[in-house]
Amino acid sequence: LLIWLPQAPENRALRKRELAKHFKPDDVATIYELLWGYSEADADARTKPVARKLVDWLGHDEIAVRELAIYQLQRLTNRRFDFRANATPNQRLSSQKRWYDYTKDGTLLPGK
Repeated sequence: LLIWLPQAPENRALRKRELAKHFKPDDVATIYELLWGYSEADADARTKPVARKLVDWLGHDEIAVRELAIYQLQRLTNRRFDFRANATPNQRLSSQKRWYDYTKDGTLLPGK
C-alpha cells in the first residue's frame, strides 16, 4: 500500500472505502494520511507540526496506526528508540517518551 497509493492517486476514493471496511471511521483518515507519508519538508516544525502528531500516534489504540507512525518516524529520522507497536502499553509509553524528548523542538530533522 505504501508504494501503490502514491503511484495511483486516482484510486484515492477506492482506498478510503477499502480502509473503511477494516477500521473504525475515526481511524480511516489517520491511516490514509499515514499511508501517504511525509516528506522532509513536512518533518520540519517550521512548516507543519508533524512530529508531535506522529509521536502521539505511537500511543494509539489501533496497532495499524502505531505501526505506520513508527515507520514514518524511523524513515524520517533514522532513529529507533526500541519502539514495538505490539508491546504492552507501559513498554510503548517508555519509548514514546524518548520520542517526545527527541522531538521536543518540534522537528524530526537532525540539526534543525
